[in-house]
Amino acid sequence: MFLIMVNNYWGKGETQEDCKKQIKKESGRAVTKKMPKIVWTFDLANTSQCYISEMGSLCWEGVKPVEIERVS
Repeated sequence: MFLIMVNNYWGKGETQEDCKKQIKKESGRAVTKKMPKIVWTFDLANTSQCYISEMGSLCWEGVKPVEIERVS
């Protein structure tokens, strides 16, 4: 599973494309390669909850998700 966070929005899905589609649906903007973002990956078997809080913090239950990409 993946979780992608961009300014004011985030998406979670089985693929990065699923995350990007969820963000576009909520924000109306496509996620581009140059857009500031953070991408994490996690295993549902070890991490039961994974989301971004209202304050913009990564929250999880179980094993901490692994950051795989950061674009500033």
